[in-house]
Amino acid sequence: MNVLLINPPYQTITSNFGVGHQVPLGLLMIGGPLLDAGHSVQLLDAERRRLTIQTIVREVRKLAPHLVMTGHAGSTPAHRFV
Repeated sequence: MNVLLINPPYQTITSNFGVGHQVPLGLLMIGGPLLDAGHSVQLLDAERRRLTIQTIVREVRKLAPHLVMTGHAGSTPAHRFV
C-alpha cells in the first residue's frame, strides 16, 4: 500500500520566530512501522515547505496514495519553560 503522511501547514509565531520547525515525530512514529510492514511511505512536510492548501491537494493528486494520514501539532512549543 502507498501511504502519504502529511504534516499540515500550521504557521505560528513559535514555529517562525520561537523554537523553529518542529519535526513531525508522531508521523515518523507511524511511518516506521508501516515501512517495516512492507508499505511504501512518503512524508509531505507542508509546514516546513510552507505549502498552500492548493499545493498540498495538487501533490496528493500527483502522488496518488492509497491512504493519506495527517499529523497534528500541539501547543507544546508555545509554552515557556524556566
